[in-house]
Amino acid sequence: PASPAPYWMGTSLAQGSDGTVYVGSYPRTYLVACDTRTGKVRSLGRISDDEKERYIISAAVSADNQVYCGIGLHHRELWWVDPATGTKKQLLPAEMTEAQGSPQVWTAADGKVYGASGNTKFRCTPQGIEVMAETPGRAAAEMRRAGDFIVSGLDDDGRLVMKNAASGEVRTVQTDHQPRLIGIYSVGCERKGVLYGGAVFPGLVYSCDMATGKLSNLGELCPGAIQIYDTISLPE
Repeated sequence: PASPAPYWMGTSLAQGSDGTVYVGSYPRTYLVACDTRTGKVRSLGRISDDEKERYIISAAVSADNQVYCGIGLHHRELWWVDPATGTKKQLLPAEMTEAQGSPQVWTAADGKVYGASGNTKFRCTPQGIEVMAETPGRAAAEMRRAGDFIVSGLDDDGRLVMKNAASGEVRTVQTDHQPRLIGIYSVGCERKGVLYGGAVFPGLVYSCDMATGKLSNLGELCPGAIQIYDTISLPE
């Protein structure tokens, strides 16, 4: 519902307690909302009024479902948006908007939204910011929610795996998602007609049946952005 909006930054996504996901887009600072219970997607409009501002860098939602957006990079702005009414307000005092960059915002365990701009730390309210000497850190990241379901991710067959938060029921939904190809980094040893090797980003171990050419994914050896250099076969 926002155009132009070719992409969004990962830090500009946040989820409210009512299951609505908010995404800040580039290059017109549109804020988009998706209700994960109904699937309805809508735009809350362009947030910054300044043509020089292109990015919603960070977003956070308070326990009472008020959205706060850190905007930049030409200069720093911090906006409050009420999704129910569309009301919005720039919260930073004028002297704090002059620096290049963007304020960061996050939701703490108490359900309130806090932020930082340069060396200034604060709590966000619809009326403005309350400067603080120290702020609480981010709440532990909640697993991704879609309505009543916790989303664990995609399996090897491209199915979205979801678990009902209340009943524990597991449901899968087939998607047409085409994941990026995983690169082969190394070709290692051969044992009993099977060739073994390693991949890159992530570090998966694979095998190839030399008779049939079948490739098998043997799983992730180690998490993180790594590659597998060498694979050695021992007699045992």
